[in-house]
Amino acid sequence: MRNELRNLLKPGANEEPYLSRRNMAEFGIGTNPNAKKPDNTLESEKIKGTAHMAVGDNAHMGGKVHADFHQDFIQPKPDVWVDGRPLMKEGKLV
Repeated sequence: MRNELRNLLKPGANEEPYLSRRNMAEFGIGTNPNAKKPDNTLESEKIKGTAHMAVGDNAHMGGKVHADFHQDFIQPKPDVWVDGRPLMKEGKLV
C-alpha cells in the first residue's frame, strides 16, 4: 500500500493531478465516546482519542479542491501539535 500511495501522490511532482491529490482535505480530532466501529470510516474518524486526516478532493464537502482522489487516514492515540503547542498527547486532549 505504501508504494501505491506514493505513486498516487508522487511527492515532488509539481503538476496535476499530483498537486490536487496532495491537498489536505480534512483534519479532525475524535471526541465521541460512543463511536466504536474501526471498520466504518465515517464512525472511526470520530472515535475518542483518534486523529483523522484526509488528502485529495474536498469539493464534495464544500471545499475548493477538485481531485480524482480522496483518502482518509485515522490514527489512534496520536500526539497532535498546533502552532508549536501540544493539543493532544497519546490520544488525550491537553
